Amino acid sequence: MEPINPKFKQIIADLSGKTITHVAAGTENGGVVALDFGESHTIFIHCAWRLSRYDKVLSTWNDAALPDEEDEDALEQDLAIKKLEGISISTVEVGEFFDLKIMLGKAYRLDVFCDLFSHDEVSEYEENWSVSDINDNVCFVITEDFRLRETKYNTEQPL
Repeated sequence: MEPINPKFKQIIADLSGKTITHVAAGTENGGVVALDFGESHTIFIHCAWRLSRYDKVLSTWNDAALPDEEDEDALEQDLAIKKLEGISISTVEVGEFFDLKIMLGKAYRLDVFCDLFSHDEVSEYEENWSVSDINDNVCFVITEDFRLRETKYNTEQPL
């Protein structure tokens, strides 16, 4: 793994104590999850993820993939990751290949697994996940080749 960018490290550190204000997940997003932290930060997850509480798996990225005959409204109500709204992050750890372990509240854990890679013809995404500092207009993307790329959060504002 390449050396970690200090700005990236700071954004990850800044997430501790932040409260999730909105979760976008489910049928409209497929397995993609967007976590908003008010006007300060966002995390977009395009790769595999798992939400657990204690020793029980509550939801995964596959829960959002529906066969045509399933009831989409029922899934929207049952997708456990949406229940993270209002819960604060305790800690965030970044693994060797940019996998994430996010501890939330006292009992929840969100694991993010970078499983998208440049030779994967199944995925339509070119990134595993990204984290943004909205106020500083910076976004760090974990690419499909497991590299950290710095971009703008809002492309209409200068960096």
